Amino acid sequence: MRKSDFIANTERWLVRNDIKDDYFMLSDRQIKQTDVNRYIASVKSMLERKAPDLIPEFKQSIKDSKVRGINISR
Repeated sequence: MRKSDFIANTERWLVRNDIKDDYFMLSDRQIKQTDVNRYIASVKSMLERKAPDLIPEFKQSIKDSKVRGINISR
């Protein structure tokens, strides 16, 4: 899976689970500049505050994505 697909899927997942109010799409340029590990840390931090029960599902989605460069040990 490409990094851009992973980020878009994660954003949609957050909206479906009522973690975020709306879905926003980063531009291709913004996605290319996004450090995927920092993005994951940010989402995990948000989940810790708002919905800790969803963290295992999020971690599984990270493993399933097989995006290169992701540090799943977080």
